[in-house]
Amino acid sequence: MENIEAKIIKYLQEDLSAEDSKKIDQWRKENPENEKTFLDIEKIWKESNFSEAVFQHNFDTEKAWNKVKPKKKVKIKTLILGLSSAAVIAFLISISFKKKDKPVITEIIEIKTTDKTETILLPDSSEVILNKNSFLSYDKNLKLERKVFLRGEAFFKVEKNQNTFVVETENTEVTVLGTEFNVNTKLKDSTFVFVEEGKVAFSEKNQAKKPTILIKNQQGIFVKKQHKIIQNKNRSKNYIWYNNTFSFNHTSFLKVISSIEKQFKIQIIVEKSNLENEYFTAKIHNPTLEKIFDALKLTYNCEIIKTKEGYIIK
Repeated sequence: MENIEAKIIKYLQEDLSAEDSKKIDQWRKENPENEKTFLDIEKIWKESNFSEAVFQHNFDTEKAWNKVKPKKKVKIKTLILGLSSAAVIAFLISISFKKKDKPVITEIIEIKTTDKTETILLPDSSEVILNKNSFLSYDKNLKLERKVFLRGEAFFKVEKNQNTFVVETENTEVTVLGTEFNVNTKLKDSTFVFVEEGKVAFSEKNQAKKPTILIKNQQGIFVKKQHKIIQNKNRSKNYIWYNNTFSFNHTSFLKVISSIEKQFKIQIIVEKSNLENEYFTAKIHNPTLEKIFDALKLTYNCEIIKTKEGYIIK
């Protein structure tokens, strides 16, 4: 069947004739491989959330232009699969019309990670480390307008130049010139921004004139229900996912223990009561439980015993 991917998308959009729909049904039943192809495309189509999309392996600009000319605005989506087990990368060609049907074409790049992180070098030389199960999109001509959209979590190393760099999420915007910061939208109804270097302006979406300014080691939390940004000054980092480091800066001992429990999914009981008033400062690269426990034992002259339920600190 010719151009099967495009026909499947039209089938999913209920945009095929009854006769062609029957042909798709028959084609699916011919062999298991056809059914698998159909289900794969259906899954991607559902996840993409684009109602006007055509899947194809080679984008023909002239052919697409002739096809969409009568319409006011059309998006054509090309998926390239198999580039990485961690990411699905998509290219969106957006064609809009100005003055006497003259087309203006922009190319949008989308990256979606699954079980691994992905490092992306943007056209303006900024670097993004995209966490697992996250989504990033940006215009291929990013140098003209430095704006990206994020869903999930990413760490940004923004190349400094005269143009601002904007990270847009579902509910917020982060605006910078050049800096390093982390944005996390994984928790429902909340967005977290942590600044590692430099300064950022953090605001609710469409409220950029009323930003909260965050500097190094500060965190901002946008709470959707309250339409409010909470600022945590001198916020110490715990586990840093993007460079595999445990980092504590004058962090209370009990918070240190809590971070270890969450990261390694274990239970720790503190029996040495005087430790509850202590603070811990350390940076541990490629942390293992043994490395962290050794640092605690050396710092506090304590004993850590393994039990059936977890660990006890004496």
